[in-house]
Amino acid sequence: MSELQSAWGGATSLAQFAPSMVNDQVTRDWWARMLRQSASKNGIPLLLRALGGMDVCERLPALRVPTLVLQRRGDLIVREGAARYLARHIPGARLVLLEGIDHPLWYGDTGAVLDEIEAFMAGQRQVP
Repeated sequence: MSELQSAWGGATSLAQFAPSMVNDQVTRDWWARMLRQSASKNGIPLLLRALGGMDVCERLPALRVPTLVLQRRGDLIVREGAARYLARHIPGARLVLLEGIDHPLWYGDTGAVLDEIEAFMAGQRQVP
């Protein structure tokens, strides 16, 4: 916890969240700014406790909405098993495992992400 707090507001965590972007200075600057604007160093322990105390697992079977679960196989933040769990416990959910290592879907192969979202929303893919 103290390591996370001391590094908060810098780009250190980018290596775990978006390894493919770690050498991109614009992304590093944006990442650091996003962290600073989202929470203070002193607020991190409270935020993590709140998030860690949430468990919606028993509510998943009650969901009755079309659900697309996208997960990158090499994601270091959320493991593939978590996505599989969601897809198994949300009725009718569709799981798509994408290649890649970045957690934020706006990094890496965004074309594959957009194709899957389009197919899910439209029921089919557009032909280029």
